[in-house]
Amino acid sequence: MTPSASQKSWWDERWKAVAWGILLLALAIRLVGIGWGLSTELSAYGFHPDEWVIWAMAQRLDPLGLDFDPNFYNYGTLYLVWVKLLTAAGVSTVQDPAQAAAMITSSFLGPRLVSAVAGASIPALAWVALRERVGLWGAGAAAVALAVAPGLVVHSRFMTVDMSAAALLFAGLTVGMSIPTAPKPAQRAIACGLLIGLGAGTKFAGILGVLAIPFLAWPLAPEFRWKVIGMGLGATFVGFVLGTPGMLLNPEAFWRDFQYEMAHTSTGHGLVFYGTSPGFIYHAANLFEGLGTVITLFGLVGLVWAARNRSPWAVGLLVFAFAYFVLIGRAEVKFLRYTFPLMPCLALGFGVVVQKARETPHWSGKLTMAICILGLGGFFGGGAAGAARRTLEMNSEDPRDVAGRFLIGKTGQSVGFVADPWFYSPSVYRLVQAPRMVPFEVRETWREAAQPPVLRFLPADPNQRYDWDVRLIDELRPDRIAFSTFESDDLARISQLNGLPGEYQVQVDRYLAFWKRLQAEYDLEITFGGGSQVHDMMYIRPKIWIWKLKTTSANPSSGSSTTSATSGGAPR
Repeated sequence: MTPSASQKSWWDERWKAVAWGILLLALAIRLVGIGWGLSTELSAYGFHPDEWVIWAMAQRLDPLGLDFDPNFYNYGTLYLVWVKLLTAAGVSTVQDPAQAAAMITSSFLGPRLVSAVAGASIPALAWVALRERVGLWGAGAAAVALAVAPGLVVHSRFMTVDMSAAALLFAGLTVGMSIPTAPKPAQRAIACGLLIGLGAGTKFAGILGVLAIPFLAWPLAPEFRWKVIGMGLGATFVGFVLGTPGMLLNPEAFWRDFQYEMAHTSTGHGLVFYGTSPGFIYHAANLFEGLGTVITLFGLVGLVWAARNRSPWAVGLLVFAFAYFVLIGRAEVKFLRYTFPLMPCLALGFGVVVQKARETPHWSGKLTMAICILGLGGFFGGGAAGAARRTLEMNSEDPRDVAGRFLIGKTGQSVGFVADPWFYSPSVYRLVQAPRMVPFEVRETWREAAQPPVLRFLPADPNQRYDWDVRLIDELRPDRIAFSTFESDDLARISQLNGLPGEYQVQVDRYLAFWKRLQAEYDLEITFGGGSQVHDMMYIRPKIWIWKLKTTSANPSSGSSTTSATSGGAPR
């Protein structure tokens, strides 16, 4: 499928302007809500669990002094350089820890803008990739699908590595698609490899993009083909070293953390994904939510169809997408953000289907086009409706702040936490969401000074503490108990499974014992928030549960009776 001669003559002079327009429109979408989770009057540290880790690791760099070794290689280094250059390094002159934390958190906006621009570039690249190879309708559909993909929209507002890595990888693949037709294919191969390498130097899994290079360059004459492929592969290595120079500067630390990350993805992420469906099925559901059901399914059909028709670009993308899906499908860590490199490939396949439907006069073409339009709108999941819903959530007051206001308003009444305060905790004091990198003893001094009183049961040896300790109820008896879906959902889910490993069974037993006592002694008073159940989409709107001590309840040791539980079933 190629555009008609009249289309090409009109668009050849205007496609760049359209690409810029798509980028600016996608960027505008991503800027609405980019301030989510930064410091508020109630929260100094913000609500994203990874941003402070990335900031802390970035502070180990000194780009202006040519020091690019953070001694941290769970991720590549390239995005950390941006974070170092664009955030506050520290505010040692500020005595108030809440004010200092808020000042640093507010500076996260700069690197978030880098993520937003990277995310906005992906739909513009899709337009560039398909406008001549498929047609205007297909290119436009692919661009729209990526511009409104809920997963890409939401994560483009975070100070994390994922969006920059996905954008650089897709930029490399887009450049690589032009290798066979370029006047100087070797230059295109080098640019393709450099971009893929830089993407891998931001997040390591992107290195699989090199698998596409031989297929993208295959149409070249045999005597020239392997030279171009070799130059592309060599440029990928150069790009990777530029993105993560620690591979050469500090190879011991690089391989230490790289091996840790590989082991982590193979063994799991604690309770978060234990007992869930296999990765191949789980990530299909992630794609349905993060991109859209219709776009995902039709995208796969379109990509396979184009590859079967021997389009080199489709073959290259399909080989990469298959290898990457096998990689993440076999892993035990199943975050939605792991699917981002697949989304542009599927969107291009979706564009193929839309263009084919547009060119089919039969009723089947009209029906397919109607389904595609509904899919873009989000009627079957994902799409514009999903992006709008998540954007509204990110522009509303966060449930943690709403719950904090509610609890603060109960003057003098204590609130109990079932786990150490963290990003999921209601904002009952400004430092409550402090990251775990802050020493426990320091976090404890903040909790102990909080008003209203915040209770957390600690044994004589705090190192022996554990979550969902029923002694919070039996001995401390706070007026209210608050917890979030991050603390309860995984335990509630795996409590329905048999044959749990011993360490997980202990946690489930504690949870169920706590839950039984909670129902006996407390009533569910109110909940706040609630949205997506996908872990790294739930960051923006967890559900907060607040239970209130029953008026007729007394300490069991006194022998007094209690009212019966008014709600059944573990909280979900």
